[in-house]
Amino acid sequence: MAVLKRSLYISLILTGCAQASPQLNIDINNKLSSCFQLQQQTISITNEVPILEAKYQVKKNISECACNSKILSYSTAIVTDDLETQIIAGQFILNTEDSFNIPIASSQKIVGDYDLNITLACALPN
Repeated sequence: MAVLKRSLYISLILTGCAQASPQLNIDINNKLSSCFQLQQQTISITNEVPILEAKYQVKKNISECACNSKILSYSTAIVTDDLETQIIAGQFILNTEDSFNIPIASSQKIVGDYDLNITLACALPN
């Protein structure tokens, strides 16, 4: 399975604020890139929580990528001095829509100006 790693420079979109926001270096490691391709990603802030809003295009059924279900997993890690610290993880479902929204941290304060690594993969069976 090919691994798609995209490096993004994303400006945070602060709802209702006209302030300039810091740029974040975000790497997205889509371990399921043979099944769906990320096309457009933005970060928004809702109640101090940074949310990844991603549009995607389905290439083939998720079961063809060795996933046991439509439930996928994600995790976000901050990178400091080449060390990664996981700050949030969860599951989501690729539905019939062409986009998904997932929180990438519990608070914007945790993210600060650190680089972020986001990984998308099959969810492990319970």
